[in-house]
Amino acid sequence: MALRGRRLLDVARRFGPDVVHGHWAIPSGDVAVRIARALGVPCVVSVHGYDIALTPAISGAARLAVKRVLSGADLVIANSRQTREAAAVLTGGNARIRTLWQGGDAVAASCDIGSPARIATIGHLYDFKGASDAVTALGRCRAAGLDFRWTLVGSASRREMTSVMHQIREAGLADITRCVPQMPNAEVLDLLAASDILLHLPAREAYGIVVAEALGAGAAVVGSAAAGAIQDFGAHGGPVISVPANDPAAAAAAIAALIGEPERLREVKKASAEWGRANLGWDRYSRRLADAYEELVASNGGGDRR
Repeated sequence: MALRGRRLLDVARRFGPDVVHGHWAIPSGDVAVRIARALGVPCVVSVHGYDIALTPAISGAARLAVKRVLSGADLVIANSRQTREAAAVLTGGNARIRTLWQGGDAVAASCDIGSPARIATIGHLYDFKGASDAVTALGRCRAAGLDFRWTLVGSASRREMTSVMHQIREAGLADITRCVPQMPNAEVLDLLAASDILLHLPAREAYGIVVAEALGAGAAVVGSAAAGAIQDFGAHGGPVISVPANDPAAAAAAIAALIGEPERLREVKKASAEWGRANLGWDRYSRRLADAYEELVASNGGGDRR
């Protein structure tokens, strides 16, 4: 590891960066802080939630390492308010932290409504990601006589996939459900643009980039209040429909209200597309990140070395 570190430092010296940016607190953030200090330039570390929530829980040493990295960075980029607050607690407030929303590039979206309604759920099928709650919610909708089709996209272990497929059959959804283990990102965006509703029900989630992608694609979003993106976007006027975590009945009611009122669903889809285009997108993220770099370089006494 020491040899690799010296090689990275040699490469950095030859490149002559104005800023060093590490993604994830450890190990890359730790490397970024060390290299930045050796070069005398500012350091940025991006945190994504799990690196400051789950990693520090593994051991006291990991917690101290993450705290050292975040406290040593000149700027910490968080993907949501939830992540920002967790980072602030971890460092005791001894870090400069900024929230930048990721993702959500706009694609060709239509506000037309499918008949039957088209619902998508996208994400790994880990237990905490909420696939079981989605099955339960949609089973309630099916039992109530609602007409829809569901596409479930997500990788899983054999055990997890077997469990979810069993739940789908038990809920009476097998004939209207399409399960896809994985999709290239471009196809995911196309699926969202062709969907009426994104159903996203994690029990915990620092951000949830698929929520940003769904808004950019013009899909109505019914999402768990535990997701950082649902919290943030809702607080800033985003047309997301927030339901309590671990509450399939509330999710079912929200979906039924949308499917049962086609004009409302059409308006929510239109609002999603407009809000997503105005507030999200990788281009917007890149511009804000570039502005942060410029501020750091200026505050560090540097100039434009490009």
